[in-house]
Amino acid sequence: FDVLRNPRIKAVVIATPPNTHYLIASNALEWGKDVLVEKPMTLDLAEAKKLVTLAEKKKCILMVGHLMMFHEGYLKLKQDLETAGKINYIQARRLEIKPGRKDVVWQLAPHDLSMIVDLLGEPKKTYCFGNDISAVLRLVYEGCGAGVFLSWAYPYEERTFSVICENKVLVFNNRLKIGKEPLMSEAEHFLECVKTRQKPITSGADAIKIIKIINDARKSVLKDKELNV
Repeated sequence: FDVLRNPRIKAVVIATPPNTHYLIASNALEWGKDVLVEKPMTLDLAEAKKLVTLAEKKKCILMVGHLMMFHEGYLKLKQDLETAGKINYIQARRLEIKPGRKDVVWQLAPHDLSMIVDLLGEPKKTYCFGNDISAVLRLVYEGCGAGVFLSWAYPYEERTFSVICENKVLVFNNRLKIGKEPLMSEAEHFLECVKTRQKPITSGADAIKIIKIINDARKSVLKDKELNV
């Protein structure tokens, strides 16, 4: 915590295990530092809300690393949606082989959920089936829906985000390098927010929506039932 005590340091980036995010971020905010924290912001909804409240109280920037919001492939997809007509369904597939890895929903779902919520808002209901290694999330909206397929036990890597619309089908392949490195764009945006005090594109309030969906989805896996989101 020597970094936090240093008055010359105005902002910090937190890229540590998710279960440490709340402790480190809350201490940084208490010291008046602007914070960029990797996703998920926290593993607990109540702690996420506390961080947002604390950032507002301290007048600090709180930004969360939902990287897809800065990926030029996703930004191009959003532009193409302007002529694609009504969204009927979104399918996200984030699959790879990593033996020994667990907690697949927390580790992989935030990327795709951030894009789905950006396009459709928060779902009316959420279903989730699976376990810590492979899971499927189904998000229900008025007049459309979304499915997120996640796995640590798939024979090859797949990271696609498909939007099925009235006039066309748009597919964003996250494995392809398109334009500027999104990590660089994310870092530049954070520095701009620190300088201008503007609200980040991926704010703590935005992260709360993702955390709530994941918390409810994981409960659905454990209880094997539908949950209202």
